[in-house]
Amino acid sequence: MKPELIHVAGHFIATGLVTLALTIAAALLLLLRTGTGNPVAAWALSAAVLLWFTTTWLVLPQIVLRRTAARRTAP
Repeated sequence: MKPELIHVAGHFIATGLVTLALTIAAALLLLLRTGTGNPVAAWALSAAVLLWFTTTWLVLPQIVLRRTAARRTAP
């Protein structure tokens, strides 16, 4: 059962990271819209933060995992 548990745990971790990133971006959006009064800047910065989280927490680890798997299967 260990491989299945690890697989499910990985999905739970990814879901938690997505939820955390959305929460941080929403809080940042609220603070910037309230503090600056400029909704365009608030949305742009929140979108940039979401892009950064997506890249560093989801995309880059998948790239590393695929490269590692490719190296293991290469002769």
